[in-house]
Amino acid sequence: KEGVFILLIILLIINFSFVFAAENVSVSQRGYDCLKTKVENKCSSLAPEEKIFSLLALGQCKDELVADSSSGECWPKSGCKIKTTAQTMLALKENSGNIDKALTWILSKDAPATQLQWFVQVESIKPVKCKVSYSGKSYNVEIDSEKKINSPAGSCLGLSDGDYWLEVSPACYEQDFEVSCNESFLTSLLYKTQESSTIYVSEEMHSSSADGTTKERVESLCFKEGTSCNYEGTLWASLILRKLKQNTSAYIPYLVAMVEENSRYLPESFLYTLVGESYRNEILLKQRESKWWLESGDKFYDTALALYPFQYEESTEKTNTMAWLGEIQGADGCWQGNVRNTAFLLYSIWPQKTKSIVEGQKDCEDEGNYCLSSTNCKTADGNELDGYSGCFGVNVCCDKQYLSPTCG
Repeated sequence: KEGVFILLIILLIINFSFVFAAENVSVSQRGYDCLKTKVENKCSSLAPEEKIFSLLALGQCKDELVADSSSGECWPKSGCKIKTTAQTMLALKENSGNIDKALTWILSKDAPATQLQWFVQVESIKPVKCKVSYSGKSYNVEIDSEKKINSPAGSCLGLSDGDYWLEVSPACYEQDFEVSCNESFLTSLLYKTQESSTIYVSEEMHSSSADGTTKERVESLCFKEGTSCNYEGTLWASLILRKLKQNTSAYIPYLVAMVEENSRYLPESFLYTLVGESYRNEILLKQRESKWWLESGDKFYDTALALYPFQYEESTEKTNTMAWLGEIQGADGCWQGNVRNTAFLLYSIWPQKTKSIVEGQKDCEDEGNYCLSSTNCKTADGNELDGYSGCFGVNVCCDKQYLSPTCG
């Protein structure tokens, strides 16, 4: 009797697993079927973002999207935007489109992020005498036992409040500052927004023995529309630049420091890809009622955006969202009949494997490799592999597996 009872329990568990899998497939399949009916042969009538996400989800609307550009440089042709251009570049890149002219255009829009204040910090266990050199001139400064600096170092480096750091003049960004001290020391860059008291420390620190030299250089950029930095545009532009293996380090300080003022754009979702593990929990903890995300006022778009960097990761939050989307899916298979949101949800949570395979290239995961963000690949001490396809979004093919740290 005990054996029969255990067998029945096992059969129930297996049956439940099959039912859950079938329901999960059904949710995505119904979504794709609905999206196809709204998109096929109707691309020319779709709005720019509808074309972008339809191309990402279905591989459709490519020609119509290209035609909506201003000379193939920027999108939409009615008034080029950094965000729309960057999103289009992501979609075209994944669908073998030419984005060379768009890359040139978007790089022409970067400019100094003047919202930030920058400081050079010099640290030593002992009081030290240092020489700070730039623009062919040198300045002597002393740092006492309380870490205070006795004088500014020329017009580019004034004393900060409290005299603990040297504040960099905005006119001197992208200037090399060389520091040499008579005892072992280290230097680093600090930054903050004009309005906030929160100080951020740059990732890199440089150390030297006595009479050695370190070099610091402020590189702080954003992407501007008109005369002002565009935060959301800089998020999307940085994402496509990372996908194209361009150096994005100069944009990170602006994006990190301005998170609180721009929470409606879910910057943590982008920063998890751009910066790494430290933003993983921050984005997952923003899930509401264990179902959705809501920052901009559109829970479906925000949910898709929040889960965008998790295409190759599983989590309780993602599983709960999938169940919720199945519960509130429209009778037609779409969500609220919205083309953009339906396409983005499908692409973020249920991307189609076959669409990302490039003819003549091997599939990354089939060859025993892993699809990861470039940041997580680096954290795993892996190498990004060229000549492989099959990785969605901004993920790359990596030869090492990344395992997210547990609480233990």
